[in-house]
Amino acid sequence: MLFNALVLLGAFLQVGVHAAAVANKRDGSPVVSLSYATFQGNSTGGVESFLGVPYAQPPVGNLRFRRPQPPLPSPGITLATKYGNACSQQNYTLPYIPNLNYSALATFVSKANASEDCLYANVFRPAGVTAKSKLPVVVWFFGGAFTIGDGSSYDGSTVIQRSVQLGEPVIYVNFNYRVNAFGWLAGKEALAGGAANLGLYDQSFLLDWVKTYVSQFGGDPNKVTAWGQSSGAISITAQLVTNPVNPPFKAAIMHSSYSSMMYKTDSQKYQAIYDHLVQYTGCSSASDTLECLRAAPYATLKDAINTTPSFLSPNGLDITWGVSIDGQLVQKSFKQYINEGCYARVPILGGQVDDEGTLFSLYSQSIITDANVKTFMGAHVFLGASETQVDSVADKYSQDPAAGSPFGTGNLSALTPEFKRVAAIQGDNTFQSGRRAAFSKWAATQNVWSFLWKRRKDLLYIGSVHGGELPEMYGVTGDYLGTDAILNFINHQDPNYPKGSTAPSLLSSVTWPKYTLDSKKMLLFSDNATEEYTTIPDTYRADAISAIIDVQTALGV
Repeated sequence: MLFNALVLLGAFLQVGVHAAAVANKRDGSPVVSLSYATFQGNSTGGVESFLGVPYAQPPVGNLRFRRPQPPLPSPGITLATKYGNACSQQNYTLPYIPNLNYSALATFVSKANASEDCLYANVFRPAGVTAKSKLPVVVWFFGGAFTIGDGSSYDGSTVIQRSVQLGEPVIYVNFNYRVNAFGWLAGKEALAGGAANLGLYDQSFLLDWVKTYVSQFGGDPNKVTAWGQSSGAISITAQLVTNPVNPPFKAAIMHSSYSSMMYKTDSQKYQAIYDHLVQYTGCSSASDTLECLRAAPYATLKDAINTTPSFLSPNGLDITWGVSIDGQLVQKSFKQYINEGCYARVPILGGQVDDEGTLFSLYSQSIITDANVKTFMGAHVFLGASETQVDSVADKYSQDPAAGSPFGTGNLSALTPEFKRVAAIQGDNTFQSGRRAAFSKWAATQNVWSFLWKRRKDLLYIGSVHGGELPEMYGVTGDYLGTDAILNFINHQDPNYPKGSTAPSLLSSVTWPKYTLDSKKMLLFSDNATEEYTTIPDTYRADAISAIIDVQTALGV
């Protein structure tokens, strides 16, 4: 683990505030005492919550672009009844396209203001839990292309309430980590100044905080499951490969992304972004450009960040920010780690939505010919690939819209002649190929379960869109089958209905087989009643995805 929990505990105790081991009540509200502060939370609907609990000092002033530091002591009782600030967000725009319904993406919306002062955790638990309860813990890693996102968007109450209904209560934790340039700055200056992959350091710091303090909230630090989606799932993969012997959790749930393409921190791709920020903020003539960025006015730096491509842009899934290979914390690509067997052996539950690439292809409307597709791929899909390598993948994807994504929708959703083809290529390259490659290794060394979510094919242009499954998994919509599987995995490291349980659950009539090297079975979530909750083999688009993996391997990304 990046920061050993005992080291972190020692740092906290140096402030001279003694830890209290019990949770109690004050005026009917739950209270928890930690080594550096005492927090009073909320209680409603059978759920107690502690919101906006600082797990590190605000990364402002001289702490901007630095690794997280232990929170300072706070005397008295601190109210933890509203969310802390979200980390600074990068602007983005959903393109207006007639008849395109974005409602599937509107369930999880931030409830917090954005600021650099943002390293906060939120803890949800069943009412009446004490420090002696030792409940299993799940920690949620939000997604957002390393560009946007925060913990306040995800209310853990529905997960807690359903866990109580099932008779197997859990503790739910989510948190903020720095996004866009504040958390994922790269370039040779960032590398030399220790400012690379700060978002990963935030995440590791939070996991150490959980190990040290979750018992005070009623959780068992030895029963922690990591759960994330998109860039949150990529972040969990980072924990798996950089902590192969002593992972900070005992199981992992990952939606959409496992071993995405990666580049060196000082690569040309990232250096160009760093140089742009330096120029925009007026730091070009500074002798130490990183120190100049550290001292730049927040509004100026934020404006500079907003002039870089956001995660919805003509660049598609060639995302501006993300985990980079810094040669220190991250020494090689995740694919290389996994291929070499360097990863933690913990149970895995993970899968995809069917149309991972549609959302990120909405700005590709100028791509209307085969030549356009291949030019786009060379610039934004396989950076540095030869024409032959690009062709080896592009030619596996038909120009017939009926073969593209949203899959299974015929000629519908053909926004342009090449839109569905581009969406298929992007989704398979960034998401499907990474999961398939990782599972081909993990299935040989640990228990793995997988799913494919194919609902909402009625949504024009986006279909079974990236992130569309989350309301169902959180118990906000649907029949709780997905939520129950998540909770079973948190409690038993197996998504199936527990033996001996009498709790009402549709999962009791479903068998979710393990993903093995022989069967490669995935559970299907579908609106088609004839196939819903059946299993399919993970062999769709086998030739095309294999070609993608071959090119990625050749490029070393």
